[in-house]
Amino acid sequence: LHLGRTQGERGIMQNNATQAGRAPAGLVVMLSLALMVNYIDRGAIATAAPLLQKELALSPSEIGWVLAVFYWAYAPLQPVMGWLADRVGPALVLASGFALWSLATAATGLVWGLASLVMFPAAFCAGSSLIGTLVFRLRHLIPVAAQFDSNVGA
Repeated sequence: LHLGRTQGERGIMQNNATQAGRAPAGLVVMLSLALMVNYIDRGAIATAAPLLQKELALSPSEIGWVLAVFYWAYAPLQPVMGWLADRVGPALVLASGFALWSLATAATGLVWGLASLVMFPAAFCAGSSLIGTLVFRLRHLIPVAAQFDSNVGA
């Protein structure tokens, strides 16, 4: 089915769609991996909790606070990060979030007690809360031509 297009027009459209589809495919893969690591990372603290409790001599109540801070910080920060992305732009906020998330994750290895064990994960949550929120906002970066031929039937 040619839909009134010449061989040259079909070839140009196909090449443009293929070239435009390369960068978004890489973006989709990278953001998917970030989401996967984000979910695994949030669950890792619960796995490490018995070792942290012993290493830092934390009471059951204190380790409960450590585990709870992830969810108390994560959920309320999602709308805040969405609002920030609306004001500044999703790409900049996502890049900043990745940087904060990475630094806070690295800093978690430097904890010395309860205060630092609560502070670093709170910063971690600030960075990671926007990943899930903003990944779906970046779909506008995928050109329409890479998704489908919008001129079909025209």
